[in-house]
Amino acid sequence: GMLAPGADGTQAVAAFRGRPAAVAWLDAELPALLAAAARAAELGLADEALTAADALSWYFDLRCQWHAWQTMCETLRPAAHSRGDLRAEACLLNSLGLALTEQRRLAEALALHEEAAGLARRAGDQTEEGTALNFRAHVCAALGRYDEAVAGHEQALELFRAAGYRRGEAMAINHCGNTLYRAGRHEESAGRHQQALVLFAALGDALGGAMARLNLALALAGLGKYGDAISHYRQALTTFEELQDRWGRARALYGLGCALRADAGDAAAAEWLRQASEAFRLIGDLAWERDVLRVLTSTLRSAGLPGEARTCAQRISDLDRALGS
Repeated sequence: GMLAPGADGTQAVAAFRGRPAAVAWLDAELPALLAAAARAAELGLADEALTAADALSWYFDLRCQWHAWQTMCETLRPAAHSRGDLRAEACLLNSLGLALTEQRRLAEALALHEEAAGLARRAGDQTEEGTALNFRAHVCAALGRYDEAVAGHEQALELFRAAGYRRGEAMAINHCGNTLYRAGRHEESAGRHQQALVLFAALGDALGGAMARLNLALALAGLGKYGDAISHYRQALTTFEELQDRWGRARALYGLGCALRADAGDAAAAEWLRQASEAFRLIGDLAWERDVLRVLTSTLRSAGLPGEARTCAQRISDLDRALGS
């Protein structure tokens, strides 16, 4: 996902025998964790709870637990506020904004990132301010405000550079590439993602690298370079599967299906698009599932599978109702 940079789960993995064990434990204990955070806030033990919320951001992001993340941030926010801990509050607001963005609550997320930027600036924390500006820019891009978004990513990049925060730099460059892609500037987008890929590799950040690779593949496909795109999608998919990143995996499957369709035709693409729609269904991301199913439906019709296409079309109308559009 978007990830609060640096929160990559390395500390958590040290306490377990590797990442899968940590993820499995958190999956099982999530309701207890949320209850513990609420209890800690009541008992004035906010320190530990705030540290835990920060340390767990990688997990919420990895597993697409947006609502749980939102709940945890909202639970702890009053504690950070009453203690006058500007940095901790900025950090929570950035996480909360991210959780709301993933639930398509963009106007609220924009306001939260703006507030976080102000708090971080007052705290003199360039890294957290850069994070706020970068996430705010990401929301601007989702709202179609591309020029404003690119300017925001560049501003965040300057703050990260000033703070010597390399991972933030890589993240801002990657997100800027994403915005350029949305604005239809595919060539520039590919250049940024190449740059981000080099930075993530230097940091030894496999997940960040896979994210940059996924975005690079998207830009290359936009340029009609399907063979290159397919090869990058496959590499990204392998990493997402190894690291159990559900959202990244779903996105890579979808990209692969679309690129294969353009390159090799409908029959080659159908299986990947089926897997992608199923992956988004399991995450519970209805809007993405619907996007994939629209492509899958026309792919199945062209591939001479009208029965399965009808089943998909039925699921799309169910999703239209659920999404209220």
